[in-house]
Amino acid sequence: MVQYFLSKTHHRDTEAQRNPFANRLLGQSHAESITLLEKEIESSSDEDDQAYLRVSLGRVKSRLDRKGGLEYVRQLIKEQPDWQGLYLAIAEVYREYGHT
Repeated sequence: MVQYFLSKTHHRDTEAQRNPFANRLLGQSHAESITLLEKEIESSSDEDDQAYLRVSLGRVKSRLDRKGGLEYVRQLIKEQPDWQGLYLAIAEVYREYGHT
């Protein structure tokens, strides 16, 4: 859910208006977004929301430090190898920043 907001620039205004969390997240720097996502993960009791927030956290981390962000997502894959969203997040990072 949140990773969609971070990757689709042309949908940001519309989506942010409909989702207050996305609105706060999109208005932050990457470092502030990481802090906000970590707080949301801690406060959420919904496992599905936590999973989406964690993959979003990995994607934001990859914007500051590509290797560190990818490593975070790879660790999540070890914990949840059947969840396809994690593999899509890695593919999206490579699409945005290349394979180097």
